[in-house]
Amino acid sequence: MPFVGRDEEIESLAEGLTRAGLGGRVPVPQVLVLHGPPGVGKTALAAALVMRPELPRVHWIPVGAFANTETTLLRLLAEHGAPRREIVAAALKGEEEFQRVLRAQCARFIRGSVVVLDVLDKGRPALGRNLLAVLGNRRNLVIVTGREASDWGDLGARLHAVGPLGPADAARLVEAVAAAKHARSALAPASAHRQAVDAAQGLPALLRVAGAQLAFGDPFSGISTPDALVTRVLDLWDYLADERAVLEKLAFREPNGPFTSRTVEALFPERDSAWAAVTLDMLAAFEVVQETGDGVFVLPSQIATAIRNRVPTGSHPSHATAVASQLLQAVGKRVRDAADALDGRHRPSPHSQSSGQRTPDELARSADEFMALLSDSPPSSREMHLQGTTHLTGALASVFTVYGDAHRLVALLRLIRRPSPGLLSEAARDLGMPQEARELLGRVGRDTSYEAAPAWYSSGDLQQALRTSSNARVQQIAYRPGWLTVRGAALCDQGRPLEAVQVLEEAHTAHRGTGCTRGCGWAQLHHARACLLLGRAAEAEHLLGQAAEAFRSVGDVRGENWVATEKIRLLLLHGREGDALDVARRALIAHERSEDIRGMGWTCHYLGLAHARRGSEEDARSALRFAGGHFRDCADELGSAWTRHRLAVLTSEGGSVDELEAVATEFADLGCTLGQAWSLLEVALRSPQVSSFDDAVTLAEELFRDLGDLNGLTWANTLRDMRRRPTEYLVLESSSSRLGSAYLSSCLWEFGNSVNQRRPAIPLRARDLVAVHRDHEEPEPEPELPPLVQHPWVGLPPALPASPRRNTPHCRVRITLLDDSPTTSATARLLLRVTPTQDHPWSAHAEAGTPWLTATAVPLTPASVEPATALLRPAEQAAHGGEFTFTAHRPGRHVIRFTVALERTGTVLQQVETELDILDGDHLRDLAGPRAASTTER
Repeated sequence: MPFVGRDEEIESLAEGLTRAGLGGRVPVPQVLVLHGPPGVGKTALAAALVMRPELPRVHWIPVGAFANTETTLLRLLAEHGAPRREIVAAALKGEEEFQRVLRAQCARFIRGSVVVLDVLDKGRPALGRNLLAVLGNRRNLVIVTGREASDWGDLGARLHAVGPLGPADAARLVEAVAAAKHARSALAPASAHRQAVDAAQGLPALLRVAGAQLAFGDPFSGISTPDALVTRVLDLWDYLADERAVLEKLAFREPNGPFTSRTVEALFPERDSAWAAVTLDMLAAFEVVQETGDGVFVLPSQIATAIRNRVPTGSHPSHATAVASQLLQAVGKRVRDAADALDGRHRPSPHSQSSGQRTPDELARSADEFMALLSDSPPSSREMHLQGTTHLTGALASVFTVYGDAHRLVALLRLIRRPSPGLLSEAARDLGMPQEARELLGRVGRDTSYEAAPAWYSSGDLQQALRTSSNARVQQIAYRPGWLTVRGAALCDQGRPLEAVQVLEEAHTAHRGTGCTRGCGWAQLHHARACLLLGRAAEAEHLLGQAAEAFRSVGDVRGENWVATEKIRLLLLHGREGDALDVARRALIAHERSEDIRGMGWTCHYLGLAHARRGSEEDARSALRFAGGHFRDCADELGSAWTRHRLAVLTSEGGSVDELEAVATEFADLGCTLGQAWSLLEVALRSPQVSSFDDAVTLAEELFRDLGDLNGLTWANTLRDMRRRPTEYLVLESSSSRLGSAYLSSCLWEFGNSVNQRRPAIPLRARDLVAVHRDHEEPEPEPELPPLVQHPWVGLPPALPASPRRNTPHCRVRITLLDDSPTTSATARLLLRVTPTQDHPWSAHAEAGTPWLTATAVPLTPASVEPATALLRPAEQAAHGGEFTFTAHRPGRHVIRFTVALERTGTVLQQVETELDILDGDHLRDLAGPRAASTTER
């Protein structure tokens, strides 16, 4: 409904609120109090004032009956972008320190703003004085709406009495409402219009009610006062049970508090969302509830008061408590299902499939509404429905943590009674305080392995992270997906990417099962990191794209920033150093905005690698030093160790040997086998003494052999050959090697050139690849390649022994294409069977029954597969197999990975990748069936 009247009043007020400045008029810091009786239009006048173009962004704060200074100020600090780490650190300390930091942040960041404190009524002078003491002092333009002027006279505020609309403006408003509701209102006699205006007595809220009654032909004879008008309206609604029930419950909410159809759904959980929408539309049509924004309504205070007066006064508190309790209970149950998509802890709820379930994005947009539900509810109602309060608190904590809103998170935890310290631990961890996060978890008084494992991982202690997450298979299923994700990430950082891939695929499947989209994103991100370590660039790129989409769908900006950081490694793997530098700079800015210090550290680290790849060693050292500073700030010991390692490699001074030995020890303490092995190789390269060289290389070889890393073993053998024959300098005539890695061959070439120049140096990028021998693969005939003339010190390690497979009982995974000539946008059916050999216990000839298996399909190229997981039994017959439907989103070769596991325990038995050649829909031809590309089993 358009704002009608008060044109001269608005111009007069606006003139005093702004002054001439650079680029136009700017706000004048002051306090303006708009006071007047209920329904006179104070809020509407404030809204009209702040909509003027010369005023900047407005911070509109509805002040509820139970609001407090602290919660209001923390919300304003969040909206002003105040530093988050500082307030979280203060919240972990004593009350005096927290209050000092709170005031200091308000003084620094809430300046030059327009703040509206709406409905700050009589009876709350202490709240008003406390807020104005912080927000006023000539720093901001503060507009207050309230009923009384007496509370503000001694605070230096500018007082303005808001009176009823004049007769002309009142008539215009009634006519505008009536015309908007029904065309026939124009046929109403003039006397009816005059009676409507007179009855409302210039109060805008009631003028809207009168206009709606006029539109639908309700007579006004005998009605001459606002009370009589409200009584007449309520008498009409007494005949409509549904609408009357809604009005009664709304009347006992927070006065003048905004609400939506979701509020009505929560108050009537036995009804569906369609009923709530229709009922609210009916009430809004008659202006009994009035729309103030897109889908946001208020119940006019005169109507709410009249409804409450129809209920015995003595029962008012119990009615208010009951309504608040019902809202807490209903909203708490529903919002926790939306939070499942963020925190991954599956909590089955009867509302999980209901129409009232909210998405994470809706939950974020409604966060302040839900905070008000907690802050504005009587403490007795929070105690009455502690479970609903707990659900709502946990869901909001997840939202604030994921979206990086530390100020609202701190406000939430200080608002509720007996808050769990664990709710703040994830925010502390993400803001670079893993030690503080672990200390918080130590106060919880329950098993905190779920939260502790990520905290250990963030601090770089891989051994503790793996030890803490070792119970992922036996503990609560709600925590298993998160545990598996941390375990896979730690295995990747240890230098065991194949094991990491298996665990992370299991984690992704588990997250999908719980509906945790964000968890799927983090599992895919770490899976991509493992693929980068294996040199699988195409698969890593696809996984990073899927992770980015998952993070984008739930609004996880921090996750998106980490995808950008890992894209730096992907670009370096492709040899695109210039693009890597551009992405790194943008990612660094994004991490800085999110205050993700650990993200800044790793981004600076990769930025240094990009500079080094381009030959800019001084820039590389500078970036790595910045990375080291960030890692120290966030206590990431693994990041610090890798930074020290690479700085020592880039340093030509003799002291780098001592530094590398110290770093090797640090890697060993952290459980990073890969880092320890490479540090020892660098120590050996710089060691003049034979004994020191042999000790370092021998231990490095043992570590690389433990990892199964042929890349590392190749370099260890290369150093041994170089030490044995230091005077022979040959040149590689082929970029091929027995490992089939052009990346490794180019590194060996670079190393050979450095040796020829009497300055042997292993390229920094050599340690970015782990070439793992997969002993389960059947040997393929070696291709005919040009002879490889090697440096004497380019020594390839002996092949690791293959496991005996041919004569032992085993199962084969068979994949059959059931449709001919698959094309883009068309579906192709695939049948997966697990067929045991005759002497296998699962054979059809065995007496024991066969177990149920699960087969999970993951497309590694732009495509989709349904279902994600199928049940099957080991058998030759097609009826016991699992059928999948594959849809390609582009023509060309596609890859699908199937993971077969025991259904009862989740143990992964085998992984198979299969390829499909997909035609463009306009060019059909016969295709062969899918063929197994590679397998990975345990």
